[in-house]
Amino acid sequence: MGLAYACFHDGDYKKALDTYDELIKRHDYDRNIHLFKACCYYALNQYKDAKKECKKAEDEGDVDESLLNRLQLHLAHKMMDEENIMHYHSKLTNTVED
Repeated sequence: MGLAYACFHDGDYKKALDTYDELIKRHDYDRNIHLFKACCYYALNQYKDAKKECKKAEDEGDVDESLLNRLQLHLAHKMMDEENIMHYHSKLTNTVED
């Protein structure tokens, strides 16, 4: 996880994705990895792939809901999906991250 984190923050999104893919092969992997992969795809302007990873994160459950919501809001904005922009915007909270 540390290597993928460092790669992401260094802007090496492809290497971060490869590292996350290796971690997913483990039986007991952190389900938030799907969100982290979605963030990588978002940074690479691959919005459809990011959306697919968000869907996997939703299906897996037990993930950071606030990160998922923020990412889906940004994806809806990039994909000009007005209905979902309003939906995800309404779910924002009064936290620093939001």
